[in-house]
Amino acid sequence: SMSRAEAQAFAIDRVQSLRYGVEDKDYFWIQDLKPTMIMHPYRPELNGEDLLDFKDARGVRIFVEFSNLVQRQSEGYIDYVWQWKDDPDRLEPKESFVKLFEPWGWIIGTGIYIDDVNLEIAKIEKDITTTSVIVSVIIILLLLYVLQQSLQIEKGRQDVLDELKESTERYHSVIETMTEGTLLVIDNRCRYANSTFINMIGYSESQLPFLDLEDILPRSVENQGIWENVTQTDPNKITFGKAVDGYLQNKDGQLVDCILMLNPIQYVNQNGFILLARDIAHQSILIASDGLSKAVNSIDVGVFRARAVRRGVFLEINPAGYSLLPDECKTEGAQPALADLFHDAVEFDQFIHKLRQNGQVNDLILKLDPGNFESLNVALSANLELDEAGQPYIITGLLKDVTQTQKLLTDREGLINKLQASLLFFHEPLSKLERAIVTCEINTTIHQVSSLMSKKNMSAALITADNGDTLGIITDHDLRERVISQKLDFNKPAYSVMTSPIVSINESAMIYEAMIKMEEKGVRHLAVEDDSGQVVNLVDSKMLAQFPRYGAYILTQEIAKTTTIEELASTNLRKQKVVKVLLESSHNVSHATRLLSSIFDSSTERIIQLVIEEIGPPPTAFAFIGMGSQGRQEPTLVTDQDNGIIYFDKGENQPYFLELGQKVSQGLNAIGINYCEGKVMSSNPAWCKPLESWKKDFNRWITTPESQEMLDLSIFLDFRLVYGETQLVQTLRNHVSASLQDRSDFFHLFAKQAQKYKSPSRGFSSGLLGMGSGESSEREINLKDLIMPIVNFARLYALKYNILQTNTIERLNMLANRGIISANTYEELSTTYEYVMLMRVKNQILQIDSGQQADNSVQFGKMADLHQTRLRETFALISILQKRISFDFLGGIQ
Repeated sequence: SMSRAEAQAFAIDRVQSLRYGVEDKDYFWIQDLKPTMIMHPYRPELNGEDLLDFKDARGVRIFVEFSNLVQRQSEGYIDYVWQWKDDPDRLEPKESFVKLFEPWGWIIGTGIYIDDVNLEIAKIEKDITTTSVIVSVIIILLLLYVLQQSLQIEKGRQDVLDELKESTERYHSVIETMTEGTLLVIDNRCRYANSTFINMIGYSESQLPFLDLEDILPRSVENQGIWENVTQTDPNKITFGKAVDGYLQNKDGQLVDCILMLNPIQYVNQNGFILLARDIAHQSILIASDGLSKAVNSIDVGVFRARAVRRGVFLEINPAGYSLLPDECKTEGAQPALADLFHDAVEFDQFIHKLRQNGQVNDLILKLDPGNFESLNVALSANLELDEAGQPYIITGLLKDVTQTQKLLTDREGLINKLQASLLFFHEPLSKLERAIVTCEINTTIHQVSSLMSKKNMSAALITADNGDTLGIITDHDLRERVISQKLDFNKPAYSVMTSPIVSINESAMIYEAMIKMEEKGVRHLAVEDDSGQVVNLVDSKMLAQFPRYGAYILTQEIAKTTTIEELASTNLRKQKVVKVLLESSHNVSHATRLLSSIFDSSTERIIQLVIEEIGPPPTAFAFIGMGSQGRQEPTLVTDQDNGIIYFDKGENQPYFLELGQKVSQGLNAIGINYCEGKVMSSNPAWCKPLESWKKDFNRWITTPESQEMLDLSIFLDFRLVYGETQLVQTLRNHVSASLQDRSDFFHLFAKQAQKYKSPSRGFSSGLLGMGSGESSEREINLKDLIMPIVNFARLYALKYNILQTNTIERLNMLANRGIISANTYEELSTTYEYVMLMRVKNQILQIDSGQQADNSVQFGKMADLHQTRLRETFALISILQKRISFDFLGGIQ
């Protein structure tokens, strides 16, 4: 390694020999900060000299200036006067660049002479001037050539314009004389249209030339025939002059059904065509068409003919039918169509599917708003006519206002449901009635008996002997007929006006048997005896007639009186028989699921109370919530637990509530409500936590959801209060609703989750489609999985539109009331859901009666043809539902 002195000597030697520039005479020098010259190649006499007082020709101490500059800013430029290169006698202005090499305290500099710069600039200016002159001459020559060519082109253009003008005037004259809408098209560009066509598409004449043909004649299946001719390159294969069905798209994006025709033309040596379009909606007069007789026009039932393609545009419709159409269909230029009668495209597609499948649709109920009246219920009946090729051609049908009829049917159905439901309770034994009896000894006065009856709010009292035997009965009727009307002394003994012997019935007899006996004996009261003949209750006809109003009161009262889990389990065994009797008297499965839900809620509440008695009172307010089928109030005879606990405060109270949750889950399992395989239970810390933790976890679920969390969300979002503090549940519900506002990203993912429930028809579709039975007869359908797409649909749209109900039917009803789904869609969804649920519950009852383990599966091949048909329709409905979810939430992607 070199010493510093050696390195400096080496650097001086190398820098001293450096040269650059045209003459290779430009150089570098070195000085220090004092300033002292360390090395100058052309002024060696300065080497080692103190330059403090060295001045240039102008008197500037240039080396001091160099030192000051680098001390201020490390490097920079400076002007001065110096000898011309290696000629010490010639002094010239110079500009140098100096830079400090800080480790050694050296200043290294080099410079250029101002005269060299000026000479270089002058040379460049001369070169530019010469080049500019040459370029100008070339441009002038080019301009002369271009001018000559332009004159020749302009002459040719003018000739073409004259020819074009002549052709344009000729074709304009032809087009204007056309009665149909007529459009001149050249190279797929719209050139000219008559007023009829302009009115059809809504664009102005000035806008027309800027339109492509596709802007007004969309490429679609309906327009395939016309586009095949437009795009055909082989003239021999083009079919001109043939009318085809299609549609145009106007300025507002609306589609105008037309009959279209192409005619070829030659336009200024260019191939083109004239497009003729006839608006089919205006071929006939809608209100008084010549195609309908005067009799049809005068009846109050709508009669129509419509196209069997796309929206089903009306070809003819009588005044009664026209009056039922929505107002927006009656505006000028509108094309009233069958699709306008339906709430959305999905519902209309479903109608068309049925029509093509069956050839007719009868009494399809639609909810319409004609504008001037309240909503109407209209019955649509339609028949499909086919053309010679067997393709759908014309739809003919009827429209009838059935608003009042539907109202009467709805009222009647409600009444029938209530009456059928009440039949269950007449099959209950008298022993289940609440016991309320007034007894008086034989010597009790009439006044004392009547006072006691009034105090107890009873309509009768039993008169007993000294040994307790029942001697007779005094009723309100006896007091009126035998005491008040006869002005009898109220102080006389009661036995003097009693009825004896009393009519009795055993407590094991059914309620309906008691009512029959009252009718047969002509009495209003019966004494209820136990097996030993002892009177244990007194019932009257009024009480029995009102009894059905209590619903599940008897079972829930029994549940509330149980003192052990074993007693509760024994009571719950009766639910299968209760549901069976209910379904035998009424096929309304909603009554059965509501009854089961009431039983499960009461059982859960009683278990919680028993557990609290065992472990002590809760340290803070809490709410026990039911989720899944229990939250929706849709349990069957085979169900599992989906529940959780919400409580106030923070996690310090979790040990108590986890113990509570564990014991409640054990109790529910003991009475036949099985553990949840997914651990969605209050015994799991994930489902037993403070309110704030529920809120935070829900926010996390919807922000960064995992697949399992999306599945858990489907269960959680059906939550409702079963026992405890209402405020906790309401607060959480409000948080969920607020968090989901404007969360399209969540609904996109949640819709995908809903789409995962596929129709279980896959794997045995051949059997379902009537293509053979074979192995498919042994395949099973899980009825629970079958209805889950309907449940998911209702839940998804209820969350989207902030509907708070959790029951599937109630959710669908609210969606229909808000106009989100049509009345017809609601009817079909609810009917299908209840049909499958009824099949599911009845199958479970059959399995239990035959000693089998109840589940949700049925063998398709062993079902009756009617049930198989209904299931096929259910599969089709599920497909339609999932298409709608796809269009509404997934951009049409399934």
